[in-house]
Amino acid sequence: MKIAERPDTHRAILFWATVVFAIPALITYGCAVGLRDGADLLLPGLWFVYSASRIVATMGVLLSVGLVGASLIQHSVTGKVLFLAGLSVAGTIFLLWYSASIGGIVR
Repeated sequence: MKIAERPDTHRAILFWATVVFAIPALITYGCAVGLRDGADLLLPGLWFVYSASRIVATMGVLLSVGLVGASLIQHSVTGKVLFLAGLSVAGTIFLLWYSASIGGIVR
């Protein structure tokens, strides 16, 4: 049996991929809090990291939605794993929205 054919490996890859794709959203949130609190000396660097991580997090959300959708269509993982992966994607989307509203992008 090949490694890619083992269902446990696919479950782990799906779950951890969606969690790893959420990391840039956490970085975006941290930068948005720093921008909101007025870190004057670090403002240009924070804005750069905020903008870059927001773009990377958006691409991560799209990839995560694609992974979860493909796994849902192929029935390759259990419902529990799909629920946890979907919860991770929903949390990432919420963090992106909240960091944009803190950062002053969404009014």
